[in-house]
Amino acid sequence: MFQFLGLAFSAYVGHWTGTVPNAKVPLWNSYSQQNIVRMLEVIAPQFNKISTYGMGYAGYYPPTDVNAMIVANKQKAHELRIKVGVRSHTFGEIANPNSPYYTQLKTLIQNCDFTLCNLYPAVNTATPTAGVNQVGQAFHQIKTAVADTNPQCEVMIGETGWSSQRISFKNTDNNVANLLAYDGSEASSRKIYEANRAVIGNDPNPLQAGMIVAIPGGNQPQPNSSPSRGSFRDMLEALGAFESGLPPGNPNQYKVINRLGFMGKYQFGEALLIDLGYYKTPKPYIGGGNGVDKNYWRGTWTGKKGIRSKQQFLNSPAVQEFAIREAFALNLKRINATLAGQRKSLNDYLGKTKTFKDNGVSKTITITLSGILAGAHLRGPYGVANLLLINQVSHDEFGTSILRYIKEYGGYNVKPADFS
Repeated sequence: MFQFLGLAFSAYVGHWTGTVPNAKVPLWNSYSQQNIVRMLEVIAPQFNKISTYGMGYAGYYPPTDVNAMIVANKQKAHELRIKVGVRSHTFGEIANPNSPYYTQLKTLIQNCDFTLCNLYPAVNTATPTAGVNQVGQAFHQIKTAVADTNPQCEVMIGETGWSSQRISFKNTDNNVANLLAYDGSEASSRKIYEANRAVIGNDPNPLQAGMIVAIPGGNQPQPNSSPSRGSFRDMLEALGAFESGLPPGNPNQYKVINRLGFMGKYQFGEALLIDLGYYKTPKPYIGGGNGVDKNYWRGTWTGKKGIRSKQQFLNSPAVQEFAIREAFALNLKRINATLAGQRKSLNDYLGKTKTFKDNGVSKTITITLSGILAGAHLRGPYGVANLLLINQVSHDEFGTSILRYIKEYGGYNVKPADFS
């Protein structure tokens, strides 16, 4: 199944007026609402994301029009389990509060499920490595700024790269000669061609649209690689559904409180919110070891992120989404520190298969970063460290094994940059 349909819900979609070359760009609302709903229903069985493209320095459509398109059709899309977003050259401006685009971008991001950022290196970039670093830095800045506005908004790259001869991509020939210009290496060009001779043919220059080529040492499948179960956001949705007991997308996930006082979509407890700086109490619930038998939430709130009460926290999905990312980052830092104290590294375990005894039953699990994060959310960073270092399997108050979380939420495509 395709996981992304780009541009089909564009600001350009509609009925053109006039004839080329004097035709006028149509407005998105030149289609009736009924027709748009029909389009969504047609794609829903095959796709789970749909984007619009219509804002940027080229002056296609102002952000207000694009936002109106998102708002007008988002509810129906969600009913069909389709996420909606925007692809644009302009998202870098969200990291600049002085930008004339800033306020409109912020409003747009609040309403989007995802953004597709078009990021390019500067035309005078000296090397491909410098270009990659430029794009990476810009992407990180955008992710940070978007998370401050809407932590649930996924940030992705829509398109990137630059024309190899530093001219408009519309005028650059699609051939190996231009590919060569990226690093100036005849050997590199020849390696690429030889690796793909069966696809390209005897003439190395005329590449055709739709050709799939392998870059030696680059995009070939890696040995023992396994398919991902989904993105970081997919992992969060799965974890939140289990923790709250409500299906993904249900807004009541954020308001759930269990009988031990754990609360929210991810069942936050007093001890964790103390560590994250949201809450204070001299005697938090830590599993009953200090005589406290549940999370009573009788302490004080620090005001971080504007949260000054338990009810405010329950009514703040954005803060909860931000907090779970903070928790993952903190837990990973503590796991790494504990392992380092034993002259070990998490890299010693990631991708490895290990067998543990859980109440006398052998269980074999592949260790992945997403599983580690989920296990730490259940049993804390030191519970994960003890599992890796001394094979100690622990359980929560309801008898849930740390191994269940590590297996159940393992295998997602998660990187530290997703939550740092």
